[in-house]
Amino acid sequence: MRPELRERVRPPAQKGLLLDTDVLINILKHIPGYASLFHRQSRRLYYASISKKELYGKHGLTRSEAIAIAELLTKIRKVDLDRSILRRYDSLLRRYHHRRLLKADALIAATAWAKGLILITGNVTDFSFIEEIQVVSPDDLPVRPL
Repeated sequence: MRPELRERVRPPAQKGLLLDTDVLINILKHIPGYASLFHRQSRRLYYASISKKELYGKHGLTRSEAIAIAELLTKIRKVDLDRSILRRYDSLLRRYHHRRLLKADALIAATAWAKGLILITGNVTDFSFIEEIQVVSPDDLPVRPL
């Protein structure tokens, strides 16, 4: 390999983490272990656009809750819907219709699949049958080395 090309070769990037809506809710509720996700991880954190809709769609959402949601979401990268996500969403709904996969869960799973992200959720059983993605509980995440 030519020396000038060798410098450009980078090791494979770590997969980012897609936080499911339940994880975002638990961060907002200050449940121990969840808020520390920001400090324990060296990987990039993401949320699916449907999660924003779910968070702001809470019945009886107060102004202070809306502010807390906005502040939290500024710390995490948003994954907007695109054609590759929608194609995978359709594929997941067709493949797993017998499992009664919820549309919102299918959209989150499709986002993880399309973007090559690891899905972090407290509801592992809701996604465990989806072969196309890697699903991990927040409790099972490795801690960033000091």
